[in-house]
Amino acid sequence: MTRDLPLLDAPETLAFEAVVAVLRSDDDLRRIALTTRAWDGGSEDLAPPTIAKLPWMRVTPTAGQSNWESEGQHRVEMRVQIELAIEGTKAANLLNLWGAVRNALFPADPDRRALVETVFLSAGVVQGTIEIEPLKIKTLDGNLHALTSNGSLKLTLLVST
Repeated sequence: MTRDLPLLDAPETLAFEAVVAVLRSDDDLRRIALTTRAWDGGSEDLAPPTIAKLPWMRVTPTAGQSNWESEGQHRVEMRVQIELAIEGTKAANLLNLWGAVRNALFPADPDRRALVETVFLSAGVVQGTIEIEPLKIKTLDGNLHALTSNGSLKLTLLVST
């Protein structure tokens, strides 16, 4: 593991960790044994997807713009990049995985939605939007095929300053 710097967690860190916690705690994503990478300092952070690790997801934080919102408050726009990969070339499997990710972040179940909203609000996240790029084919482990897709979760944070 990487040594932690002796600094307080930034609002962006808290928001990113909230996204990761929500995704890792989702029953559907856990049920399919989704391999999740989230830049936590572990030895697998840099490992690309392999057939043995599919389905696979990497979640990457990106810094965003910060603007004065009101007296004592900034509006921070940040993105969390989401990379997905599934075995084979069946588009429905990758689209269904994106649907499960969306449902994890914005659940329809009222109890789960209340829990997720509490996690996000406690991290300062007030809004989120998902954008998904086109599907791509990738060759893994020599000659086996996987479908991949990148997307991003755009988050709006309100930060006390």
